[in-house]
Amino acid sequence: MNQATKIYIAATLLVALLPVTTATVNLDSVSYDPAVITAGDRVNLTVTLTEDILPNTVAEDGSNLDVYLQGDNKLTEEHIIIENDRDTPLYIPPGGRWNQRFQVRVQPDAPTGQYDFDVIMNVTDTDKAYTATGSFTMPVDREGVDIHGALVATEPRDIRPGDDNAALEIDWTNTGNKPIEDITVTPRLPDHVEPSYSADEEHYINRLDEAKTTTRRVNVDVDDALKPGRHTAYFTVAYEDQTGNEYEETMNIPLRIDGKPDLTVVTEAENTTRGTTNQVRVTIQNTGSQDAETVSARTIIERSQPFSAEDRSVFLGEIQAGEERTAVFDVNVASDATNRDHPLRLQIRATGDSDEGDHSVYTWNETLSLTTAGSTTNWLPYLGILGALIAIAIYAYRRNT
Repeated sequence: MNQATKIYIAATLLVALLPVTTATVNLDSVSYDPAVITAGDRVNLTVTLTEDILPNTVAEDGSNLDVYLQGDNKLTEEHIIIENDRDTPLYIPPGGRWNQRFQVRVQPDAPTGQYDFDVIMNVTDTDKAYTATGSFTMPVDREGVDIHGALVATEPRDIRPGDDNAALEIDWTNTGNKPIEDITVTPRLPDHVEPSYSADEEHYINRLDEAKTTTRRVNVDVDDALKPGRHTAYFTVAYEDQTGNEYEETMNIPLRIDGKPDLTVVTEAENTTRGTTNQVRVTIQNTGSQDAETVSARTIIERSQPFSAEDRSVFLGEIQAGEERTAVFDVNVASDATNRDHPLRLQIRATGDSDEGDHSVYTWNETLSLTTAGSTTNWLPYLGILGALIAIAIYAYRRNT
C-alpha cells in the first residue's frame, strides 16, 4: 500500500468519525407583538421550537446551546434591524419543545411584504456537535407613519408682490397607519418671501391620530421684487411615533403669486420758466404684469415751494401692461423762484385689473424735477412809461396849436 493510499484512507476514517450531526429545528408556531405589523414598529417575536436531540444534550444552565436569529431575504436584510438576536433557554423540557424570544425593528421606510428569517441552533458537547436551522416568515402588512401638507386657502385669496402679512392656511394630515406626536413644522420660504413675525418661525402640533387633520397658519410678507408665477415653499417636518421612532422629511407646497400693475414716472425733469404758467408733461409707464385701471395722477405741492397748480389732479383712465400715458399739468412758477431744480412730488393712484379679479387700490409716490431758468419780460413798467410819454406829447401838442 503506497503512501498516498494510506493518507486517503486515514482522511476518510477521520471524516467518518467526526462527532458532528446536522439536524433540523421544527417550528411549531410564531407569534408577533404587535399582531399587525407596520413599518417603524418594534416587534417582539416568540418562536416555539422542537428538537428531539436536545433534552439529553443541553446542559442544565444552557451554556452549551446557542440559538440566534438572522435575516434570510433581501427585504429583511435591507429593512429589518435585529435588536435582540438570541435568547438562550436554561432548561429544555422532555420532548425538546421550548419558546425562543427575539426582538426586531422594522425600519420606517420598509415596504409591505414577507420578511424571511432563519433560526440557527448550535449545540456543543465533549463528544458531540449539532447545528440545526429553522425558517419562518414575518408579514409587514402596512406601510408606516406619514404626514401630508396641503395649502387650502390664502388671505388675500390672490397673493401679489408687495402684500404684507398674507396668510397661508395649511392642512396637516396624518396619512399613515398609527398616531404621530411632537410634530414640529419649520417653513423655508422662496426668495423675496419672509415670515411676517419671526425669521425662526416654527409651528408645533402635539399629536395627530390616524386620518386626522389640523390647520396651521403661516403669515408671510411678499417683496415687490418677487416675480408673479408658481413658486415653492419647503416645510421640514419632524415627528415621532408612539414607540419613539423619530422621523424627518421635507415636503413641497406650491405657492402661486399673481401679477399686478406697477406704475412708474418715466419723465425725470421738465424745464420751466419763472413768472409764467408752464405745461409740465409727465409720462407714466406700466411696468407691471397686469393692466392698471382708473389711473389718476395728482401733484403734491408744499407751501414753501415757488409754484402752484390750478388743477392738481389729472385722470388718465387705463394703462395696459407695458404701455405708457402722459399727464399734462399747468404749473405756475413764481417770478422770484431761484434758478435750480425743484422737486415735484406726484401721487399716482390706480385699481387692479378687474378681468384678473384684482380689485385692489394701488398708490405710488414718484418725484420729478422742475428745472427753473430765466424769466418772462414784465411789460407793465414799460407800458406805464410809454403811456406817460404819449400823454406828455399830446399835452405839448395841444399847447402849441
